[in-house]
Amino acid sequence: MKTSKILFIACLALGTILVSCSGEDGEQGPPGDSIKGDPGNPGDPGDPGEDGLSCWDLNGNGTADITEDEFNEDINLDGVVNALDCQGEQGPQGEQGVFEFFFADFEGLPDSNPPSEFVQSDANNADWLVDVQSIINNDTYNNNYAFISGTIGDGQMSEVSISFTSETTSLIEFDAMSSSEEDWDYLTWSINGEIVQGISGVMTGSVKIRFTAPAGENVLTFTYTKDELCCADGLDIGVIDNLLINNVSNVGKVNLSLPELPEGASYYTERGNPTK
Repeated sequence: MKTSKILFIACLALGTILVSCSGEDGEQGPPGDSIKGDPGNPGDPGDPGEDGLSCWDLNGNGTADITEDEFNEDINLDGVVNALDCQGEQGPQGEQGVFEFFFADFEGLPDSNPPSEFVQSDANNADWLVDVQSIINNDTYNNNYAFISGTIGDGQMSEVSISFTSETTSLIEFDAMSSSEEDWDYLTWSINGEIVQGISGVMTGSVKIRFTAPAGENVLTFTYTKDELCCADGLDIGVIDNLLINNVSNVGKVNLSLPELPEGASYYTERGNPTK
């Protein structure tokens, strides 16, 4: 019993000595140097590749062959072998794109008179033509070319149209002038068969007209009409110039109001009475 107690006391003393002799951990040392390998010298560049075959080189011999046999490489027969001989046959014509913009100032006589975009009405008594705008002003002629209605008699009309298709609202703008019997003989403009407005009277200068057409297919028509009774006044014509049709998404900032007409002229109404 005494021996066991002595051993227990001895072990306890040894444990105390071991614990009291334990020191704190030291700081971590710096990392060692890494060993880098020698990158070596870059290799020599390779030889350049050979030129590829030209698109016209049918037999692959690198020579432009103009012969009369199956290896003739002058496909378009223009005497020269080049990239033009690589073109294939022309494909079918694509569908007509959506209208974006049209402008005509009618200066000079075009190859077709009127321009090919315009179609004369089936009920037409005289064709519209591009001609000198012979409106007398202060005893002088205005030599500007414009689109002018044909010569008609009482109860007749001269009418022409232009068709267009747009994705959005279109702005239509043109200079209009009449030389006619006021309130009886009118120059009118219509969209899809509905009269938008018109003017009459003897005018020596034009007014700027602006209005809109809806998205989709449209037909703009200009008509000069005489009433069935006599008489005529002025040159008995309607005049259109500087026609603009522009495919636009927003025309809110464009002034679409009708301009003031000079004395002796009036706007169209269904009854033929002046609106201003």
